[in-house]
Amino acid sequence: MTTKKKAAALLLAALMLTACGGPVPPASSTVKQGGGELGSSSRQEASGAPAGETENGFYRSRGMRSPRNPDVSAVYGWNPDGTFTFQNENTINTLSPENQLLETVTIPVEQLTKGSGYQFSWSDTYILAVAADYGAGGMVYFTDDGGVHLANVTLFDRKGQLVRQYPAGKIYDDESGGYLLPAPEGTAVTDGCSLYTGGESPVYWLDSTTAVINGHSHVVLYDFAANTGRVLDDMSDLKEKHGKFFVYYGVYASQCGVAGGSFYYTTRRTEEEGIHGGTVWRADKNGAVELFDGKKVSQLFVGSNGLVMSREMEPDDPESGRKIYYAAPGENSLRGVYMGNASVFFRECGKYLAFMHTFGKEDTVLYAYRFDTGELSNHSLGQVVQVDDLWLRQVDGSLRYYYTTFVDGATADWVYDTASDTTTQLPEGTVRSIFSVSPDGDRVLRWKDRLDPSWLRVGRWEG
Repeated sequence: MTTKKKAAALLLAALMLTACGGPVPPASSTVKQGGGELGSSSRQEASGAPAGETENGFYRSRGMRSPRNPDVSAVYGWNPDGTFTFQNENTINTLSPENQLLETVTIPVEQLTKGSGYQFSWSDTYILAVAADYGAGGMVYFTDDGGVHLANVTLFDRKGQLVRQYPAGKIYDDESGGYLLPAPEGTAVTDGCSLYTGGESPVYWLDSTTAVINGHSHVVLYDFAANTGRVLDDMSDLKEKHGKFFVYYGVYASQCGVAGGSFYYTTRRTEEEGIHGGTVWRADKNGAVELFDGKKVSQLFVGSNGLVMSREMEPDDPESGRKIYYAAPGENSLRGVYMGNASVFFRECGKYLAFMHTFGKEDTVLYAYRFDTGELSNHSLGQVVQVDDLWLRQVDGSLRYYYTTFVDGATADWVYDTASDTTTQLPEGTVRSIFSVSPDGDRVLRWKDRLDPSWLRVGRWEG
């Protein structure tokens, strides 16, 4: 294996989940949640972080940490109306487009397992608290009667009132390594997948009551209103076949998301697909299906406008250039966007997709693709420049490119306005501090410190 291929393999391994282990379960049908006690546990004493804690207009955001896991990541995201919701310890907070605190929902810690850290995910109806402990963390698991069950999670409504507590405690027996998860009488646990991966939440809400769980070897649909689950895509045979090398197979954790009420993801299922990609699938209440006639892609980006995919122009040669495609939610056909050298640096900015050309010795080119019209625009920097950030904004009919350059050890922020054909240097940090753009493209989310996204605020593009 060449050095480049080794590097690609290591990168891919870091981006994929390795949460599942154990025997292969059968295909599952819809069943009711299993009951029972899981080990022994106690509830936390009432405490928590101050709601809406701020510092110079930035709000603190971090997961609910514990002595056993002091690095729990927080979950946050934009809402369709332009508001922004984020976790701060045991509170869920919503900001207005003007960065005003609109709502704080406090999760009563006495309803959670004492000593555990927690990561939250939410819909319009529910808040799911997932224990973030590696020995007793949130789990979706399966029994030999086709059952789908949850453990070490607690369900609340959007007012913070308890809806349902699931079994809590240790997952594995320290001596035998077997499961301690409870199973309905006459059944046995066959497999399980973690709901806490150390990074982003693997729980993806399709609507207010139903979520898809990305378990790497399993894609699971769970209806929290009915308290039932079923497996949509079972790749446990690959896990059994490849063992520790299964990290290169299954669902790619960094290439999935929800668009139009469905969960889209890429999987590698055969050795022939190579380590550089897989095929695209859609999973929802109708089941799981492979899309685009099984066309292999090397990168999938899922945004609110749909799917963006890239693939090498020459299979097995990552440096041959790329073909970039787009598909709207629900479509099973691809629209060509671009062909040539380009970095896989996709950013969704309202109605636009941003990416760039970073190869070659003559020029660096910034690209803007408009989803609704299919128009591709570009801005040449006239020289080879390292660009670390790129965002797009439509202002009074003019497309603006906001970007950060790194030249001779110095970082600078810029904006290029297409209408006036002018480039202006912006105050330091104006672009570099941007983390994401609101669905309408009108507001940005800023980090106070790129290395520590524990403080954030909603703000304007400039200022």
